[in-house]
This record gives sequence, C-alpha cells and structure tokens, in this order.
Amino acid sequence: MKPTALLLIAAIVFSCSTRSGSEDTDPVLSSADPLDYGLDQEEIDQIESHVQWAIDSAFISGAVALIAREDQIIYQKAFGFSDREKSEEMSLDNIFRFASMSKPITSTAVMQLVEQGKLSTDDPLSKFIPAFADAVVLDTFNENDTSFTSVPIEQEITVHHLLTHTSGIPYAAFHPIAAAIYPQYDFVEAWTKEARTLETNIPKQAQAPLMHQPGTAWTYGTNIDVLGYIVEKVSGMPAGRVL
Repeated sequence: MKPTALLLIAAIVFSCSTRSGSEDTDPVLSSADPLDYGLDQEEIDQIESHVQWAIDSAFISGAVALIAREDQIIYQKAFGFSDREKSEEMSLDNIFRFASMSKPITSTAVMQLVEQGKLSTDDPLSKFIPAFADAVVLDTFNENDTSFTSVPIEQEITVHHLLTHTSGIPYAAFHPIAAAIYPQYDFVEAWTKEARTLETNIPKQAQAPLMHQPGTAWTYGTNIDVLGYIVEKVSGMPAGRVL
C-alpha cells in the first residue's frame, strides 16, 4: 500500500498532539458492529497494516483511525505514540492539529464563483494565468546532474484539474524528481519568511515542468495555491479577504 492511501481512512491524523481531558463527557456518536455497516475484517486488517507500516517506516509516530457511518462509530483504534520521542502511547482522546485546511475553503470559494457564473471548472488555467499556456511535461530525468527533457502538454490544465489534483503539479517535498528540479525556478510551496504573494509566486511555478499530462494521474501538490490566485484575479480581492 502507498503512503497516500492514508487519506482514505475516514479520520487519520498525525503530528504533535495533546490530551483532551474530557473523559467524563458522553460521546456524540455511539459504537456499533462494523459488520453491520459493511466493514469486514479483511478491510480492517488492511487499515491496521497500513497504519502500522507508516509507524514502522517512521513516516508518523502514531495515529488514530476512526470510521463512522450515520451516527455510529464502526471502527476506532489508537496506534503508536503521541510524540516522536515515544514517551506516551497514543490515546483515542488525543487532539490533533490539521494542516491544509485552507484547501477546502479555497475550493469552496472557487465553486461559489462557478455558481455566480464568473468562471467554469472547464476554463483553462491560462485564461487566468497566461504563463501556464506554455507549460511542459517532464519526459526524462537524469539524477546525476538533475537535467531533464520535456514534452508539450496534450491538453491545457483546467480548473477541474486543479480542484482534483490531476494537473501534474506536485509538492516537491513529496516528489523526489520535483525536489531536484524545482529549486531553480525560485518559487515557494509552503512556509517562508519572504514577502511572497500569490501574484509573485504562482507565475514562477508555471515555468517548472509538470510531472504528468493533465488529467492522466493524481498528484498531490500546490494546485489549491494556484486556485487561490485565480480566486484573487476573478474576485478582484486578496485571497485572504475572500476566505
């Protein structure tokens, strides 16, 4: 199983965590037999083996997995430890920080603009960011000197591709080839102390090669950042104000 499969678990969160201290509070959801809701032992074994793989590989120190159907918790289990030092075992009532929460809100802003008729999910990205009209796709890569060759895109990136992470734009942190190639293009993907804006950052990203042809594969990346810039251009307001 691949690391991205972690996202398929209904709730699996990891990072620094704290105890909730609310053990005397009645749960909102009650528990039920997973078999009554279509979750069999083979599927449970797959979940548990994958979470354990992530812990054994030091990808995470611990996790809580939870699956709920309707108003019933049909699976819930704590794995590993709540800290990297492995000083405290993970508990079901640990509290976690969720990252990437601007993604669903930005996507909602995009769909509001769709409802208002100001853009379409079929719109090409180059309509809003012309630099992407000349996007290319990685063809070959030489790991010895990080040189590469590219081919033209067969179809333009669309808003739909960005919403579904099928544009070919990766996170370099999760993609070894992109990690080797992307530094030369001088854009940032996450945290920085520099005075970067979407307007100054995203067009630079357009110069980097895509990792696959748009619409042909799923690659988690900075697609929503690009959408944030589209939101700015269409709404005429900074993305933060829109959100």
